Amino acid sequence: MAKLFNSPLIVSLFLVNGVSLLVGSFAFVLKLPEPDEQAVSSLEEVLSKDLKDVREAEMQRALDRPLFHFNRRKPQALEPKAAPKEIKAKIEAPYLLVGIMGSSETSRTAYLQHAETKETVVARMGDAIGDWQVDSIGSNFITLVFDGERRVIQLADGG
Repeated sequence: MAKLFNSPLIVSLFLVNGVSLLVGSFAFVLKLPEPDEQAVSSLEEVLSKDLKDVREAEMQRALDRPLFHFNRRKPQALEPKAAPKEIKAKIEAPYLLVGIMGSSETSRTAYLQHAETKETVVARMGDAIGDWQVDSIGSNFITLVFDGERRVIQLADGG
C-alpha cells in the first residue's frame, strides 16, 4: 500500500480531487445573493431594444447561412440551363499536323498544334481531340471522325 502512494501520478490525482471537493463545497457553504429583479428587467429591455434594431432580412440571411460550409456563405442555387441545340461538333480552332512518330499505323503518335494558341496536342489512334476521335494515322496525315463525318488533316509543310 505504501508503494501506491509513492507514485507521483496517484498523489497528484488525490490532490486534484481534494482541491475540487473544497472548491465545490464553497457553493453550498457560501450563499450567493439573489439577482436584483430591477437589474434583470433593465438588462432584458436593453437586449430586446438591440434585437429590434436588427432588420429581419439581415437576421434571416444570417440564419440561412450554413454553419459548417467552408466559407459560411449560402450556396447559390443552380439555374437550369436551356438545352443546347444539337449541332455537329467542330474542332474548336484549326489544328495543324506538325509531326508523326512511329512506324506502324497502330503505334503511330500524331502531334497537332493549335493554330492560334500554339498548344500541342499528342494523340494516338482512338484518342479524342475535343469531340472528334482519331480514326487513323498515316505516314503524313491524320483522320478524325465525329458523327459519321470524316476530316483529314495533312502534315504541315514546314513553311
